[in-house]
Amino acid sequence: MEPVDAWILHVPAGTVELPLAELKLRAPFDEPHIRREFITACTLIPGVRLAHSKANLRPTFPLAALSDPEGLERAKLVLSWFAGRAVDKRREPDRAP
Repeated sequence: MEPVDAWILHVPAGTVELPLAELKLRAPFDEPHIRREFITACTLIPGVRLAHSKANLRPTFPLAALSDPEGLERAKLVLSWFAGRAVDKRREPDRAP
C-alpha cells in the first residue's frame, strides 16, 4: 500500500488545530460532506465545539479536551475513522463515530 500524504492536526500552544483548509485539497476530504462528518465526529469529544461552517478553515479546540480518558478514547475513534477514509479513498463513506 502506498503512503498517504494527509495530516490531521497541529498542536500549537494548548490547542488542537484541524487543517481542513489544506485537507480540502486532498481526496476524499475534498468532499464537503466528508469534512462535515469529520467535524461532527470531533464534536463527540467532550469539550469540543466546532461549527460545520468551519469546514473550509482551520478550526481549533482546547488540547485539554484530550486529557480526559473518555475524550482521549473518542479522539482515538476519530483518528481511526480519519485514517480509514484517507487510506481507502474509493470506499463508500463510513458513518463517523
